[in-house]
Amino acid sequence: MRQDVEVVVGGSGDYELALMRMATDLRIHENFKLVGIGRGNDLVEIHRKASILQLLLTWENLGPVVAETLSNRTPCVVTANRVLKEFTNEGGCYGIENPSDAKRLADLIPR
Repeated sequence: MRQDVEVVVGGSGDYELALMRMATDLRIHENFKLVGIGRGNDLVEIHRKASILQLLLTWENLGPVVAETLSNRTPCVVTANRVLKEFTNEGGCYGIENPSDAKRLADLIPR
């Protein structure tokens, strides 16, 4: 992993331990951070600092998170189904049908 890249995961829940183990297994733990659920100015600052937001959910609709991120001119990659699909019409928001398609996902990330 490039040393200037940091992976920041927002949220909390049952997957925290598994994510930390995965980061360790992938040897990215030094550049990996779980920030919990962002609120208010913390969330705005996370969006502002981000190079890209990836919201690849198959069951949850977090449209406000995408809208807030795009308002900070941070590009987004979202699962192009349900509510999030409407954001793919906005500049800087890219949709992917199958989030497990790593090659397609890599192709969508702006460089």
